[in-house]
Order: sequence, then C-alpha cells, then structure tokens
Amino acid sequence: MSGAFQIQLFTQSANAAVGWRMLSGNNREAGRGVDRFADESRCRSAVAMLQADTMSLYPRVRRSTSRLWTWEIQVDGRLIATAPHAFDRMIRCEQSAAQFLTNFARAGVGLALVHAGSRRR
Repeated sequence: MSGAFQIQLFTQSANAAVGWRMLSGNNREAGRGVDRFADESRCRSAVAMLQADTMSLYPRVRRSTSRLWTWEIQVDGRLIATAPHAFDRMIRCEQSAAQFLTNFARAGVGLALVHAGSRRR
C-alpha cells in the first residue's frame, strides 16, 4: 500500500495515555495529534470524529523561531494536531499542512496499538 497515508495509534507503555500520528507511505510522520486519551477506544473514536468532519479543520502556519516555520490544525479554535517538525521555508510548511489536510480524511487507522518502546529510533 505504498503512497497511502495511515493513522498510527501509540502509547509509551501499557498503562499510559494513547495518542495518534499520521504517517506517509514511507512511514515518515506527517502530523501528530496533541490530545492524549485514556484508552485506545477513546483515541479511535476521536480520530473517527475528526475524519468525519474535516471541513471544520483549520490550518495555521506560523513562525516557530526567527528562521523556522511550523503549522498546526485547529477545530473551533482548539489545537488538535501539529507539524512533525519545523520547516526552513514558509512554502514548505504550507505544503506540509495542505498535504496533511488532503490525506487525513481518507487515511486508514492502524489495527494495532504501537508501544513507543517497540518503535525503531
């Protein structure tokens, strides 16, 4: 399924809160949710609700330092996702935010909950 974006649910340990991130087809992070959830089920529900209402997602590009740019996604003024890293050019940052918005609604959600300790670094 090369080229397809996917949502990965992850946790730091068995009893830790669950978060999500969107990965590109080559497994690079394309954006990360800011909220953490008590369990996998609540995280899946939150992602499904966001994917069902992508028209409410609002991108905001801003400077993160004097030389770098970042983006964030908001719903009704509430921050829900952030860029995977800072960008050296505003246009690259804008393109990354647009790519996130374009692919988020149709990204599949992974079946497995990934434990951060098991990911390659």
